[in-house]
Amino acid sequence: MITPGHGEDRPAGLVLIEPHAHRAGGHWRHALPALAGSGVPVVAVVLNGISPGNRTALFAAGATVTTHPPARCTSGWALLAAGRAVDRCARILLAATRRNPRWPVRLRRFPHQITMVSRCLVEAASLRTGRMLAPAAPQIVLTASETLHSLAAAWGNAAHVRIVHELYTTEDFLLRALGATVRRHRDRVALLCPTPGVRDAFITAFPGMTSMVMPFALTAPTDYMSDNERRAARAALPGETPVAVLIGGWWPHKDPATVIDAFRKTDRPWQVIVAGTPVDPTLLAHWDHMTHLTVTVHARDVESDELRRLYAAADVTIVSRVRGATATKESGLLMDAVRYGVPVLISDHDPALTSRLRAEPWVRIFGTGDSGDLAGALRSVADAPLPRPQPGDAARLGLSTPAHAAVRFAEIHDSLAP
Repeated sequence: MITPGHGEDRPAGLVLIEPHAHRAGGHWRHALPALAGSGVPVVAVVLNGISPGNRTALFAAGATVTTHPPARCTSGWALLAAGRAVDRCARILLAATRRNPRWPVRLRRFPHQITMVSRCLVEAASLRTGRMLAPAAPQIVLTASETLHSLAAAWGNAAHVRIVHELYTTEDFLLRALGATVRRHRDRVALLCPTPGVRDAFITAFPGMTSMVMPFALTAPTDYMSDNERRAARAALPGETPVAVLIGGWWPHKDPATVIDAFRKTDRPWQVIVAGTPVDPTLLAHWDHMTHLTVTVHARDVESDELRRLYAAADVTIVSRVRGATATKESGLLMDAVRYGVPVLISDHDPALTSRLRAEPWVRIFGTGDSGDLAGALRSVADAPLPRPQPGDAARLGLSTPAHAAVRFAEIHDSLAP
């Protein structure tokens, strides 16, 4: 694992590329404004647009925000137009495959292959934009596509650091052929992986490419919520029953059915706040007649300030996962909890993470997929609340400060071929 840089010399500036800034939620939501406020001049390249809350946060941090290439950057405009055209094609093909679920697997995967090409084109346009706006600044893609790394460097004509959060797309012939044409550009790219498990997956898929480990989540002293802030948020809720927050969309790998069933099995009263998208209404219907539950649902992405208020009101947050390919990715929910100071109930889906958390007094671990075990944990927490994480616990888990992360990103970038 990389040790965050501790040098005194900060980079003169950073170009931070975030293709998903138009979304209110995501891995990068806290990192982008935090890095912009680290004392390093930042140019944020967000060619797919930016949500109002994210724009406000970046401007407050003093960042320069651009949603399109400069007028004179004709290559950037051409790549961006191509990326959008290819994305439209991918959406049409994806709709066709959904209407024909009996098509062969390889054919049903084809729209996702086209989507990867579209993302690569937008990344390349972003790299050319960043290079024109800040020619000497290191370029960092905060939510990089998991494929076509060398092609992005070649089309974008820029060495860069790519933060890859997980690997879930299988490369078929099209992507393998495109990648093979620019293999010589792989020394212009460094893959920064949040966990050793993610790094192992990328090493297997892309042998010979520089891959490193560094937690993506960042921590700063202002993240940690005071007791007064928590009391004020809790006072805004009715009653005095314990509060659990379920943050993020109910994707299959998050095993929402186990959480739903656990609350049905517990006999203690709970307030449950569900926030994020998608939320499965058929699963929520299982709670309709549970008189011991008070359920509030925000079926949408929530902005950072609202997310903080939800965590401030919580006695506990729940992180549930299934075992499998996504089990070793970094849990943004866990990192948010330790940054803010919220106790956690977490499944034992990742053995390495479980071994690190087992001795933490603010964590209760339950068996993956075991709703009875989670129900027991909920009863225990209702009777005897868990202590909060302490302000230094985030750093102990390997989270960097924004200033140290900025230094380390620049160090890695400087080691790449020009």
